[in-house]
Amino acid sequence: MNKPLRIGIVSPRFGPRVYGGAEIHARELARLLTTMGHAVDVVTTTADDANTWLPGAPAGSRQEDGYTVRRFDPMPRHWLRYDRNVRTLETGTISAEELDQLDEDLGKSPELLDYLRTHRDKRDWWVFIPYLFSPTVDGLPLVDRSILIPCLHDESLARRPKVARVFEAASHVWYNTLEEAELGQRLFGRQGDVVGLGFQAPATPMADLVDVRRVLNL
Repeated sequence: MNKPLRIGIVSPRFGPRVYGGAEIHARELARLLTTMGHAVDVVTTTADDANTWLPGAPAGSRQEDGYTVRRFDPMPRHWLRYDRNVRTLETGTISAEELDQLDEDLGKSPELLDYLRTHRDKRDWWVFIPYLFSPTVDGLPLVDRSILIPCLHDESLARRPKVARVFEAASHVWYNTLEEAELGQRLFGRQGDVVGLGFQAPATPMADLVDVRRVLNL
C-alpha cells in the first residue's frame, strides 16, 4: 500500500444507532479505510434523529471501531418554521433569511463548522456525505481537498443555492449510480466518477427480468 492518508469523514449523523443509507455508507467507508491502514476520523453531530436534531450521544472525541469520532452539538429543528420554509422553497420565492433558517434546521452546528475551519488543511482528504445537510453545504467550502459523496435526490431541497455552490466547490464528486451522476450533471453541470457502494450487483439474465415483468404485470 502507498503511504497511509489522513482522511476526515464529515457526516451529519454517525453511529450504530443511526439508520439511513448515507449514514450506513459513511460508517462502512470509515471501517474499510481504517482496515486499509489509513488514519480516519469522523466529524459529526451528537444527533441520532434527523427529525429533531436533539443530542443523542455525548459531545467530544472518542475512539470507536479503530477510528476517532468527534461529535458536536447541532441546533435543534424548529418544525413549524422548517415546514413553512420548505413549502416556500417549492414556490421559488424563498428569501435569504429563510434559506439560512433551513440550514439551521438541517443539522447546523457552529462548533463543528469552527472545527473544520481551523483544521481545513490538517487532512489529506476531507470526505462529505451526504449533500443535504448543513455540515456538508456549510462545511465543505471551508476545507482544502474535498470529496463529495452526495447521495443526491431530485427534491426541492437540492435546489438551494448553497447546494449548487457545494457541488462547484468540491475537488471531486463521487456518485453512487449512473442515474445519480446524470442528475448531478443536469442540476449542477457537475461531472464526477461513478464509484458505486463498494460492491457489484449480480448479473441478472435478461430472460429472468422478462419473467419478473410478466408476473408483476409491469
